[in-house]
Amino acid sequence: MFSTTINNLGFVLTFICFGIIAAINDAHGAILCSQCDSRKDNYFGECERYPPDPRACAERSESVFCSIVREIDFEGIQLLFARGCATTHSDEKCFVKNITNGSTIRQKNVCYRTCATSGCNSESLSPRGASSHLKPPSSRIALAFLFIYINNYYQLLTDQIK
Repeated sequence: MFSTTINNLGFVLTFICFGIIAAINDAHGAILCSQCDSRKDNYFGECERYPPDPRACAERSESVFCSIVREIDFEGIQLLFARGCATTHSDEKCFVKNITNGSTIRQKNVCYRTCATSGCNSESLSPRGASSHLKPPSSRIALAFLFIYINNYYQLLTDQIK
């Protein structure tokens, strides 16, 4: 009975702590995001390569996520790269958007993703061409697979020795 009371007390204290943290976040603007737009860059790639320090989203904003938006035409020319604040969560999603200019209709590829911690959209990125997908796997992944292979091979050898 005593351990059940302790467990319940721990649950209540955890719940209270999360409530206090949430209240503090609400009082302090909740999330800090890097905010820039390539159309306002001083030089090509500034927003992507050297994002500004994260800052509070607009005071009246309901934003609780940071975002990265990339727009590329189908010739591979980047039209827009922006970092900012968002009100809804989205894993990286891309869609095609039609652009009408008089009688001309063109298409562009728009990719959008959000994240939920302060400064999470402030990593430096290399400017990309037409591809909007994540960078190829790093050598760490290859090393992890190599380790798994060696470990499995070692297990096989030790099983045969027994």
